[in-house]
Amino acid sequence: MTPPNRPAGTARTARPARLARLARTALVLVAVSTIVACQSGAPAGKGTSARRPAAEGPPVVYVAVGGAETTGRGLADPLREAWSQRLYRQAFPRRTVHVNLAETGATVERALADQVPGALALEVTVATVWLGAADAEVRTPPARFRAGLEQVVERLGRGGRARVLLLLGPAPFAGGTSPMAAEVRAVAGRTTAELVDLTGIDLGEARAQQQVADRVADVLGPVR
Repeated sequence: MTPPNRPAGTARTARPARLARLARTALVLVAVSTIVACQSGAPAGKGTSARRPAAEGPPVVYVAVGGAETTGRGLADPLREAWSQRLYRQAFPRRTVHVNLAETGATVERALADQVPGALALEVTVATVWLGAADAEVRTPPARFRAGLEQVVERLGRGGRARVLLLLGPAPFAGGTSPMAAEVRAVAGRTTAELVDLTGIDLGEARAQQQVADRVADVLGPVR
């Protein structure tokens, strides 16, 4: 606990506290995710029945990085209904640890500062990245967004030890006309990230979360 007389710290001195909070959040999410995955009433997707049982193998750590689209904002039960939770249940082996580090309003710069360090501390092996909406809202210059997104992908990739799936959202990229859509595609082409195109999905529909999970699962393929 911070002493009451201690002055506000700089970003550098605050980072250990931030990472500690992320670690504590990760432990809670892992525990809750495990409980949710074991409940028979979990929402079913097209790949749910194919979920592999627990088996020995290397550690699998799936981390979701992004903004409001990945937090489950607006859903009655985000820990069961959000697309990353659905993906976790239907596409990953049961030994998988899943942590959602997404934050509403996260720009690429915030993701680099707040989410990527947490993912690296968890030794991520699979990451999904859905960024761009907040940057479009605050009018981040496209070149700056692209450079930041490349850093996110490269750092999460851990020198080839982790897969990174880069999501191209349906909004604000409708019709592929937004400058951010071009930047997301450019980063996918310049890095080892695997592009997941969500064009055509209406995020306002009830089935949208499952549709997103299904498209990501299609690109992800078998996880062993």
